[in-house]
Amino acid sequence: MSSSLKLVLNDFADWSSAAGIPQIAYAFNRIVRALWFIIWIGLFAVTIYQFYLIVSRFLSYPMKIVTNLQYGAQDFPVVTFCNNNPLIYSKVKNITAYKKINDLMEQYQSMVKNNYGSITGGDPYGLNTPKTRYEKTEWANEALVLLMNQLTEAQKNNAMYKFGEVIKVCSFNGIECTEANFTSYYDATFGRCFQFNSKDSNSNYRTLRAGSGFGLQVLMLINQFDPNGDNLFLPTTSTAGAKIGINLKGEDPAMESYGISVPVGQETLIGLEFVCL
Repeated sequence: MSSSLKLVLNDFADWSSAAGIPQIAYAFNRIVRALWFIIWIGLFAVTIYQFYLIVSRFLSYPMKIVTNLQYGAQDFPVVTFCNNNPLIYSKVKNITAYKKINDLMEQYQSMVKNNYGSITGGDPYGLNTPKTRYEKTEWANEALVLLMNQLTEAQKNNAMYKFGEVIKVCSFNGIECTEANFTSYYDATFGRCFQFNSKDSNSNYRTLRAGSGFGLQVLMLINQFDPNGDNLFLPTTSTAGAKIGINLKGEDPAMESYGISVPVGQETLIGLEFVCL
């Protein structure tokens, strides 16, 4: 072996991180060097064999499917109930504390009687600005929200619906539930909303079986729109009804965006599907 090649091999042995190479290069005698060489060749052969097993297993595309069905109680979500009409009109009508709201209602009713045409005699809330019937109704609803936010807490509580005026019958899994199982909160659009199984109600309802008979059943009372009578609600909403929201505990129900519209005089069934990710 030439001196230059030997120098290159010795230099490789100095810097190599492969086990066994330095021992072969700097063995005390030929016998030790031969033993290290045999060991290194054997381990290298084992490495090649393991590499072959890995590649061959990969190319065989192995697949293993395990089906595991687990049955048990599932956490029941939070269910929110809101009335489309935020305030009881009989508690607002002709009351000085609600003068601005009464003015808005009178102008809106005047516009409705005029087939949603422009109102005369001043338009402080801009009801003449929109052009279509839908836009005018939405404009009036938005104006109502702004006026409600100007009320004091006492004025809101006095005119908003109470639990017994909205929720008439309630049962969960065939067992009666009461006002104690609900919490309430103020929504700028829908007034007082009621939540079943919320985190603040100190309850943790769970369901064991699927089907409407084993979930939450609620009978709501919603006053319908009567433009010619002494309304028991604010008449800006074109159709009476309710909003129902379903979400996990701690989540914002966002009723205006994600609430499910429920009409009056009908039975509505809302089903949920549990998906395990």
